[in-house]
Amino acid sequence: MLKKRRTTKIRTAIIPAAGFGTRMLPATKAIPKEMLPIGNKPAIQYIVEELVNAGIDNVIIVTGYHKRSIEDHFDYSYELRDWLKRTRKKKELNEIDRIATMANFTFVRQKEGYGNAIPLISAQHLLENEPFVLLWGDILSDQRRTRKAIETYNKYKTPVLCATPKSDKEDLKKYGYIAGDLKEKNIYKVKDLLEKPGNSKGHLGLAVMNGYLLTPDIFNYTSDLKPNRNGEICIIDAISIMAKKQDVYAINIQEIEQYDIGTIESYYETFFKLSKNEFKVKKGK
Repeated sequence: MLKKRRTTKIRTAIIPAAGFGTRMLPATKAIPKEMLPIGNKPAIQYIVEELVNAGIDNVIIVTGYHKRSIEDHFDYSYELRDWLKRTRKKKELNEIDRIATMANFTFVRQKEGYGNAIPLISAQHLLENEPFVLLWGDILSDQRRTRKAIETYNKYKTPVLCATPKSDKEDLKKYGYIAGDLKEKNIYKVKDLLEKPGNSKGHLGLAVMNGYLLTPDIFNYTSDLKPNRNGEICIIDAISIMAKKQDVYAINIQEIEQYDIGTIESYYETFFKLSKNEFKVKKGK
């Protein structure tokens, strides 16, 4: 009799949100990029809702000194609650209470250093010895992205990367690309990660834009990372080393639309698409 595969409850996620958003200046001089509105919600709320709808309970947001408004958004506002009660705005009251209670929020300041591995290192002390999800705060999707990663992890018990086919020349200068072998439909065993490969070959054309399900093993590889030629400590470099020493899988999530709000142009595109209800959240698998 076949034993039923044991599933693991993935409870925790990290959202790095400490960057300056320089590509969005001057809009982001006083307002965090993650707090720019998409419809009537800030962008980072879409990320949190994706995680919560996929079963995440604990959300760690890594911020900087200039990101206090993110903490305020997910906290209780007692003066606002009192005003909404007195003015009988029950719908609005229920919504701000929902935002504050939809996850267990923890905020941590990013440590000194440059590169997208720094927020992960900054949150290490808050993680128990368990797998966790890592999502950047500026590429939106729906809960299928996180759900697919969790499903794949529960099948293979390995770190999982969410990848999307990208062949544009600008994308090849922006994202990390997967080198590896097909395991089964839309699932690949990763041999290497090529950061911003440009014209170089040897990858599958699958870019890791956003979406990682990592195990605590990742910290065995972040601790000794050296800055790259740009002086940055990058998560891609740690995963690349890890993939050479243990199994790492990637999933092709081409059917799941993602929205990058990292530039003014992509922000406008995302704003109008989501505001017009073209962003359809599909519940379940």
